[in-house]
Amino acid sequence: MSICTKCNSEEFEDIDYFKFCKVSKCKKCNHNRVDYFDTCCKNPDLIIRQFHSNNSIKTLYHQCKNCAGCDKTNKLSHKKYSKDIDSEFNYEGFENWKQERENEKNKIYNLIIINSNYLNSNKYKYYKYLESIEWKIIRNDRMKIDNYLCQECLERSAEEVHHKTYDRLFKENLEDLISVCKPCHKKLHRLP
Repeated sequence: MSICTKCNSEEFEDIDYFKFCKVSKCKKCNHNRVDYFDTCCKNPDLIIRQFHSNNSIKTLYHQCKNCAGCDKTNKLSHKKYSKDIDSEFNYEGFENWKQERENEKNKIYNLIIINSNYLNSNKYKYYKYLESIEWKIIRNDRMKIDNYLCQECLERSAEEVHHKTYDRLFKENLEDLISVCKPCHKKLHRLP
């Protein structure tokens, strides 16, 4: 059974099927993951084919008639399978299968994993919150209380509001915040 890498839940919902894998979402935290099919593709039709290497060694493999995929780490015994050879190894199809699988992997990673996992991340939620009306109101209230003066240096005008604690993030009390200028805010976050 698979476990979510984010929350350790074992409950997943299948979102979409692709040619070489399926994408699932954790029911608890919405984290996405990709499971590649054990065989080559969604509809494998494996036959035995003979592969000729450069040094004239003949090796038998299962190769899919549908996608030409092949697990080349799993050689077959000549004694056991030589009578079942269907045809010669499809080299061009195999190279196309590898390229198509790699392209699908990159597409899924970029479109689904990065985007959806980022959209479900705390970092994304935090930055969206900083754009919200709720944040603008509490930020403005804190600036008024501090007379728009940086509470760190007490010299420059405050331009930003700093969280002293993230314990009540999204439901901050005014005491959780201070008004600061940009240089002091950078110092508080130890930024260059």
